[in-house]
Amino acid sequence: MINQQPLQEIGSRFSYQDATLNLQGRILGSSPEPLTFSGQVPYPLPFMTVQPPSQAIALRASLKDDGFSLINLFTPLVTWGGGQAHLDVAIGGSLSRPLVEGAIAFNQARFHSPLLNTSLDHLTGAIQLQDQGIKINSLIGNLWEGQIALSGDLPLTSQAARPPGQGLTLALEDLNFNFAEEVSSHINGQITLTNALLSPTIGGDLRLQDTQVAVGPEILNLVNTVLLNPRIKALRQDLAAVREIFPVQVDTLRITLLPARVKAAPLFSLGLQGQLALSGSVPGIYGDGAIALTEGWINTVTAEFFLEEGRDSLIVFRPESKLDPELDLRFIAAVPLQRSYNINRSQALTAGAEIPDIDPLGANTIFDDLLIEARVTGPASRLFENLELSSNPPYSQDQLLSMVTGGYLSDLGGAEPALPLGINLLNAFTADRQDALGNALGLQRFRLTTTSLIPDTEGDRLSLGVGANLGITQNLSVSLIQVLNQAQPFAFNARYRIDDHWGVQGSTNFGNNSRQFLEYRLNFR
Repeated sequence: MINQQPLQEIGSRFSYQDATLNLQGRILGSSPEPLTFSGQVPYPLPFMTVQPPSQAIALRASLKDDGFSLINLFTPLVTWGGGQAHLDVAIGGSLSRPLVEGAIAFNQARFHSPLLNTSLDHLTGAIQLQDQGIKINSLIGNLWEGQIALSGDLPLTSQAARPPGQGLTLALEDLNFNFAEEVSSHINGQITLTNALLSPTIGGDLRLQDTQVAVGPEILNLVNTVLLNPRIKALRQDLAAVREIFPVQVDTLRITLLPARVKAAPLFSLGLQGQLALSGSVPGIYGDGAIALTEGWINTVTAEFFLEEGRDSLIVFRPESKLDPELDLRFIAAVPLQRSYNINRSQALTAGAEIPDIDPLGANTIFDDLLIEARVTGPASRLFENLELSSNPPYSQDQLLSMVTGGYLSDLGGAEPALPLGINLLNAFTADRQDALGNALGLQRFRLTTTSLIPDTEGDRLSLGVGANLGITQNLSVSLIQVLNQAQPFAFNARYRIDDHWGVQGSTNFGNNSRQFLEYRLNFR
């Protein structure tokens, strides 16, 4: 057994006479159809005076139908799934200038990919081998509920390369790519192969619509297989060795996202669209283009950052940076402040995060919060080095980092520390459903929220509320919140930040409780 492929028979005969190698043999797998080969190759050894009577090569191989199951001897990526197929190939010419004749024909054939758990079905057509190249009039099959079609001609080696513009074209029509319900995309376009089959140049134009990537166990298993599976690892090493002899180039392979979403719940969900052109040698590919973030969120322990509206957030690829793009991203979060948190810079270095002092009598409105902007500008490889945090009202970078990472929650009692943590644990595990509900209602943002009520004689109480939040400008925001597990009416809230210190805010339940506040904040650092 080789590569999990059972072999019933391997038979061959070799002889070397008159400086010519003669061979004949057959390989029989689980199918009754064997691979047969025969021929002669003139090859005088360096120490011999005898020369072959002819410099002509004469090799021939044939295979048909279920004999194609032997394909698994050569690669673990594809297996034979049935149908009709026939291979008949003859190699002539000389060692310095080999000539290939023959054909590989398919009729309703099927190949399966165990790695992607999908099949290429109803493959019909023929590959003609002519002199120093291949020619395909039409080779059509069904894949992912769509159709692929391969046509064109291509030389085997660059010495016989045809004029630019000629080559093979693989047309992709309405492919509904799906991998384990975790990656899906509607694909159209074409991939081109030019220059030569043994030193190809890959190009083309692919359009990916409604792409969804949800990082889950199957994607992680695939990555683990590609990186650690011994057979795949050996295949990668073989391909690396082959690239030294048969180089591969990419020339303006254009990929367009229209649009896409990448998410890894409960950590992040991002909408993307844009265009990227790939070029360069393999390895050594570089990108040229830009991908824009259209909307989305990133969740930390105590803050949920949303893409800042009204400002461009871009991932820009440049040839000189290879595949390390420049990031210009802006996110904004509203961290709830149910108390007057006085978070000061520590005067001494400590192993723990900064702990805020809480004034139990300094209650603000129940919907007060702190706006924090996170901006990343620079190469993706230095993401955390280029992270900048700012806030309205202002706090230091260290203070803000402590707030959004939850470091200041330790050793705190009462409802205040549980408030931001409760909000984000709730949102972390229900964000997808809340996004879908918000879209159905036509809201820019919809979030469940936890909130502590205004202190009363019984103390603060942690409650569950449903809220719709709308940011009109950077300084003006409104929200409508209903507390679900307490006897409270709807509350409408509005806030306007005049500057870093002054603000006006108010709330009303459209009944007997309306409040307005003129606020002044001063942060002692």
